[in-house]
Amino acid sequence: MASLPRDVVVRAIQTVRGRVRHLAGRAGSVVAGGRPTWLVCRFTRTGRHDGPFLGVPPTGVEIALPGITALRFRDGRCVERWSAADMLGVLVQVGAVPAPV
Repeated sequence: MASLPRDVVVRAIQTVRGRVRHLAGRAGSVVAGGRPTWLVCRFTRTGRHDGPFLGVPPTGVEIALPGITALRFRDGRCVERWSAADMLGVLVQVGAVPAPV
């Protein structure tokens, strides 16, 4: 799988920060180890939906976005990153889609 160019990742992060104000993060479980060295962390990002995001106009709703990130390190530098977050949950929270049954 090809990696995303750094500028694409930076733009994506800036877009989220511009649409979800008062963005905060909290780490959950963190596990590290192995050869090569991996660091895996559960997280929750919280904030207020104050700008258009994923095609949804601002709602002012406080959202919580849980997810997980895995980082692989070589020679003290991160050389690989995998991340997944519950975007469907965010769309449910802002009323864009109904909650799954």
